[in-house]
Amino acid sequence: MTKRTLLVPCLALSLGGCIPSIKTGGDVDRKPMEVAIGAAASLGHSTVIAMNAMSKTESCAQVVKACSTFPCSGEVTITLGADCPLPLGGAATGTIDVTGMWTSATAASLSSTYTNVLVGSRSTVFVSSTNVTATPTSVMYTGQAAHVQGSAALAAQSTWNVSVDASGKYTVSGVQQAGGGGGSAQQLDVSDVTLDPACTLNPTGGRATIQVVNGLDIQSANITFHSACDGKADADGKSVPVDFLM
Repeated sequence: MTKRTLLVPCLALSLGGCIPSIKTGGDVDRKPMEVAIGAAASLGHSTVIAMNAMSKTESCAQVVKACSTFPCSGEVTITLGADCPLPLGGAATGTIDVTGMWTSATAASLSSTYTNVLVGSRSTVFVSSTNVTATPTSVMYTGQAAHVQGSAALAAQSTWNVSVDASGKYTVSGVQQAGGGGGSAQQLDVSDVTLDPACTLNPTGGRATIQVVNGLDIQSANITFHSACDGKADADGKSVPVDFLM
């Protein structure tokens, strides 16, 4: 849905006195984007660690139920700490239980649960997941598979992909569309957002587009992430803070 499409109804009504409320750039609510990227970072991190723990030693993971032949039901517990930081947030405490069905050493359908996971006194947006498609280097899921906390939920039919390379960099991409009553709609497009282990304050590359319509309230922003590790991003050229924790 383009900005022109969104504005036409109000322009037509403006002859009768309609005045739309339009926000752009740094004035746009970034929380849906922050929740989506924060959840992807957490889910991708724990799932990839669990996948690799089944075939090799992972310093922060304990294999509770191993898979020696396939298919099999397995379980891995991850203990967070200084040696096992979160991609966004850094050093954390708490545990993550990952369970599911491994169809081979490189393919599984997994579920995960975060227990008392904190970064300092703050919690992650991600809570749990079910039926996530996983390999040792990638995770694919829909919004209905990931459970988050807070007012900005993931749209059920959104699709997300998280991959990790040999250097430990994660890449997040996804599309989210949601509609509601009263002419409300939301669209989020996240493309090639890079999470570098050297920076846990903000992504260091990629972009996101946010478009939200609620009646006559219209919001639109183009977000780009920069290499500086300063907890910020650029919204249509304006520097804005980003926050991926609760």
